[in-house]
Amino acid sequence: MCDTLPIQVVAGLGNPGKAYEQTRHNVGFMVIDDWAQHQDWKWKRSFRFRGEWSRATWMEREMFLIKPHTFMNASGTSLVALLRYFKLEPQQVLCIYDDITLPFGRLKVSVGGGHGGHNGIRDVQDKLGNEFTRLRVGIGAKPTHELDLKDWVLSPFQRAEIDQLKKQFEFYRNSIERILREGSVLAMNTINQKTE
Repeated sequence: MCDTLPIQVVAGLGNPGKAYEQTRHNVGFMVIDDWAQHQDWKWKRSFRFRGEWSRATWMEREMFLIKPHTFMNASGTSLVALLRYFKLEPQQVLCIYDDITLPFGRLKVSVGGGHGGHNGIRDVQDKLGNEFTRLRVGIGAKPTHELDLKDWVLSPFQRAEIDQLKKQFEFYRNSIERILREGSVLAMNTINQKTE
């Protein structure tokens, strides 16, 4: 299904602006920023695509990176604009985003499935359908039942958590590239079993 076309769009989901930097909901931005930095790819702001984007070549494949600036709950708007402009298909999209159901730092690859209550993915599904690949980054469950979910995902990472994430970034980069190289289905067999 999803591996019939090569992935050419990698989207990191998050919220724009200083106030949201290094919050749990922005781990998608953090992971894609790290990958772009290691490839020396530069971000450009785009009114057309409602976000920051980069056009680059990876292993002789044309790639498009996108960070929607529509705020999380309207992430699909940015992706639709990019796909339509470059005549690409939803199956060619990899979305990187936070997941409260995974232990902190863990990765999981999936294709299709539900949105799991994640409003950014809900919007992407509403606008693109369900055949895109997801790379979910664990941010851990709420520490207390009483804490509002919105307050949890919009809370900043602790210093120790930032340090731990930075140690994981190489694994995250390698995982993105494994998905691009092998396809989603093959890659998930390896990535989903690894803890670091």
